[in-house]
Amino acid sequence: MSTREVVYFTGVWDLLHTGHVRALQAARALGDCLVVGVNTDAFTASRKPGRPIIPFAQRCEVLRALGCVDYVVPTDSSLNFDPIDSFEVTIRAVGPGYGAYPEQRQALVEMLQRGIRVVYLPRTAGVSTSEIVERVKDA
Repeated sequence: MSTREVVYFTGVWDLLHTGHVRALQAARALGDCLVVGVNTDAFTASRKPGRPIIPFAQRCEVLRALGCVDYVVPTDSSLNFDPIDSFEVTIRAVGPGYGAYPEQRQALVEMLQRGIRVVYLPRTAGVSTSEIVERVKDA
C-alpha cells in the first residue's frame, strides 16, 4: 500500500522570480501534491517593513497559474497548523532561513513530533526578491 505524500511550502512569493519557481518545483518533486501557503499582507509587513509589493490576492493568482502548485492557502502564522491538518501534510518544505524566528522553531518541534518530514530547500544563488527591490530603487 503506497502512502500519498502531501507537501506544504509557505512563503511571501512577492515579485515571483526564478528562485521561487525552482523552489516550488523542487517542493512539488518531493511528493504527490503541493499545497502552497501564501503569507498575508499583514503578516509579511510585520516581518519585512515596506513589503509585500504585490498584493495578497495577486500573489495567490500567480501561484495558482503554476502547474506545479495544486492548492494555494493563506497563512498568517508559522504556528497555523490548519492547512497541515486539512491536507494531511506529510512533508514540510522550508527555505534555508526557516527557524530564524522563535515561532518557526516551535513549529519545527511540533512538526517533528507529528512525524512530518521537514526538508530544507536551497536558495537559488544570484536571485532574491530583496536584491530585485534594491536594484529597482537604485535604477
